[in-house]
Amino acid sequence: MRYLLCVLLIIPLLLNCPKKYAPKVDKIQVYYLGSLYEDMYREAPLLSGTPAMEGIVIGHLETELPILRHILGKLGFFTLLDEFPIDYVMSDTLVYNVHYLSIPRELGYGIKNYGGIRFAIARRGSDSLTINDQVQLTLIKQRSDILWLIDDDFIKTTPRRIDFYVENRTLADTSSAALEVEPDSVLIEKVAAFRRRLDTLLSTTFILAGKSTSEFVLSTIAEQENVNAIAYPPRMVVVQARSDTVTLFETMHSIDWTVRMRKVTDMTNRDLTQLLDENGYALWGRVQKTNTCFIPDVQGKNLFDLFYPMEGE
Repeated sequence: MRYLLCVLLIIPLLLNCPKKYAPKVDKIQVYYLGSLYEDMYREAPLLSGTPAMEGIVIGHLETELPILRHILGKLGFFTLLDEFPIDYVMSDTLVYNVHYLSIPRELGYGIKNYGGIRFAIARRGSDSLTINDQVQLTLIKQRSDILWLIDDDFIKTTPRRIDFYVENRTLADTSSAALEVEPDSVLIEKVAAFRRRLDTLLSTTFILAGKSTSEFVLSTIAEQENVNAIAYPPRMVVVQARSDTVTLFETMHSIDWTVRMRKVTDMTNRDLTQLLDENGYALWGRVQKTNTCFIPDVQGKNLFDLFYPMEGE
């Protein structure tokens, strides 16, 4: 009898329970830091104020020169970011074993439960969506309550705080304001120390000794890797330096460092010549009866790493 009375008392409570838990918030604050690379060169980097930001913190590393992201990673920038309370980094460089999430440019996304609201951020890197993209976008919408789709136009905007107002688990309105930070002097110095390391590296000077930029780069790789020939796509050479002395940063405007190469040994004269003809590759060095050479391969080693080996990620 006592058990029956307990059940009868519980039933009305169950009938009055909402089908979904009511969210704990009516506003989601998002702090957009903009370019994290450019942020390093601010007197008071926005990164230094992230501990005081109560909400979702996001920035990007979509640099004009793609190789710059690679160099930042080699120097440990992605590890440095792990020391700051940042939630998302928009970058095609996927990083693991860190607390934040990398969001690739082509419809990468992340979903965060914020006070009971499933808040999704997705990166849209092109104006048109393929069928696969549309399917992916539909899945993201199904898994979230609110979806914020970031495009190239927004990426170019200045850092700001965006407030997303929530009503009945859906987006009711948004507002935007300039981003004001409370910088931390210790964190400012951490960012400044990394910037100094980066500037020192990028200012490394090379004397071309009468060679063109491409000739200098390829001959250096050949000597370091002990190869007699290098096949490469002509597009790899963007422009030749006009000075006989160049910095590493200047070479980044002359050479497409993102080209990847694979080393092959005992490649016959005939096979190498056929490879050059079929793909329209240019050639550094001389073709011999048998060759130890580098050839383009998307699974190969980064051209920059062949020229300027660095320890790091």
